[in-house]
Amino acid sequence: MNGVRNLHYSKQCIDVPFARTPDGNSVTEINKCVISTDIYGNQFYTLICNEAKLCNANCNWIPSVSPVPVVPRSSSSRYSNEAMVFYYILTIFVNFIVNYIN
Repeated sequence: MNGVRNLHYSKQCIDVPFARTPDGNSVTEINKCVISTDIYGNQFYTLICNEAKLCNANCNWIPSVSPVPVVPRSSSSRYSNEAMVFYYILTIFVNFIVNYIN
């Protein structure tokens, strides 16, 4: 499981359908599994249930692995860095020649 360090289940009996996940979000829905991730990359499953058979079950989820985003090249132009350096040096050279001749 890439990107997942630990899975944690927390079960407790409460009278009010309210729970707070480790990342600070509130859970108020009954019989719905909610997944959250803390700042250390640990995943937590929170389930508030009103039926004994659900309270004795874990969330049967396979953790989804977040895809690694594709980072575009540093330049948004169609020219490579080498071409930009070449044109920059060429511009300096042309300006030098023009100023030297005048």
